Amino acid sequence: MSETVSSGAGASSSSADRVAGADERIPAFVIYALYFIAPFTSGVTALIGVVMAHVLRSPGVSVARGHLEFQIRVFWIALATLLPLALGLLFGMTALLMQLAQGAPIESLSPDPWVIPAAVAALLLAASSTLWMWGASLFGLLKLANNRPIGRD
Repeated sequence: MSETVSSGAGASSSSADRVAGADERIPAFVIYALYFIAPFTSGVTALIGVVMAHVLRSPGVSVARGHLEFQIRVFWIALATLLPLALGLLFGMTALLMQLAQGAPIESLSPDPWVIPAAVAALLLAASSTLWMWGASLFGLLKLANNRPIGRD
């Protein structure tokens, strides 16, 4: 009879663990959703997501903590792919403003030979950053939905 009581208590504690595990995964689901819409919000939601991941990351080892660390890594890799794009835009705008400051009329401005390849490279960088954010988020979301950790398991 004591076996029945102890197995009943064990069953209820394991179901409580499942509920607690599901509850701690909710912020990670929200952050993945923020990452999915980040390209449409100029990255504002990704910034909100990475701040949330830093704040919500708790000590210890859990599936949710691994996903929060993965989300932080995804953000920094996406940002690193966008930095050359931002620097290129800054350089290009500076060159344009320098021509205007020298008194060149707007009608006579002509693009330098490097502008077209730079624009193509900028589009490829933006696309690669977007694809990285979406692909890594989808990968993590599928793992999280199955309550599996990021990495080798």
